[in-house]
Amino acid sequence: MEKRISLIAYIPVGTSDRLDYVGDTIESIYHNSPDDVVVILMDDSGAANHGEALKVRYPKVHIFKTEPRYQGKGLSGRHAYETVRLLKYACENFWFDTILRVDSDALITGHNIHLCLQEIFERYPNVGMLGRYWINTEGYRIHRGESAFLIRRLQRLPLRLAFFRGVTCMNRIIRRAEQNGYVFGELVLGCATAYSYECAFRMAKFIDHFKGLRGLRGLAEDYFTTMFVKYVNMDLGNAGHPEGPMAVDLKGIPFTLEEIVAKDKKIIHSIKNDDRYTQDEIRAFFRAVRERERFDVVAHRVVASSFGDEVSLN
Repeated sequence: MEKRISLIAYIPVGTSDRLDYVGDTIESIYHNSPDDVVVILMDDSGAANHGEALKVRYPKVHIFKTEPRYQGKGLSGRHAYETVRLLKYACENFWFDTILRVDSDALITGHNIHLCLQEIFERYPNVGMLGRYWINTEGYRIHRGESAFLIRRLQRLPLRLAFFRGVTCMNRIIRRAEQNGYVFGELVLGCATAYSYECAFRMAKFIDHFKGLRGLRGLAEDYFTTMFVKYVNMDLGNAGHPEGPMAVDLKGIPFTLEEIVAKDKKIIHSIKNDDRYTQDEIRAFFRAVRERERFDVVAHRVVASSFGDEVSLN
């Protein structure tokens, strides 16, 4: 860990993810990020081994394999725990400013998102997590000290021992998060989420505190990871407001494709559930943008070299 890395971007990859789509998202990261960007594939594909298949095409990527226990059971508590495992892996292997989750149905659409995120983290040192923030208590009310909502949702879970361990763990996390200012229903959408190094380091330090959640479902993964941030006494930030760098929504994208370019939005989600465009149309649009930008760079270098100028472009 000699040189500090500006940005780590990680992509969760599951068995149902199309490799061509994941590859397109990887290319959007490399095109719009600094040369020192590190891309990590969080490989949750099990025997399908999607991570290694993608590494053949993108040899610079790093592969992080999730634990096989409870794999394929749709347990959101496990997914949240694996996020902390990945943050721990990043802290142990890299020295970085920001780590950004980019789901396979997200795209990096603007240059230098790391500068926008780092500016916010430096301005607000106790903000550890940035993304699309909101509060949704509808159907997600958790009663202090008893986790009644989770208990109702988890009664059908056959892994009884994991269930009781999970509820006990959840109670402890809720109590401490609440002491640190957590508001029930508070979340940052996990599909495009940035963590500061300090937040990642703190979460990694307390990884054993979250292990008991691996057998739980009932809350979306975003709620768990948001509570983890408050558990380690860091704050949440909203980078998904209209003037922020993120154009992120749970379903569909919040602007037209032309507006995203005009507003210089740096990351978009979700490109697979939009009412106006298909995922292929969105990917083709931004792939064309990247091609034009590459052509402009080459043309600029040719013109500059004809005048004997030295040009340094990313």
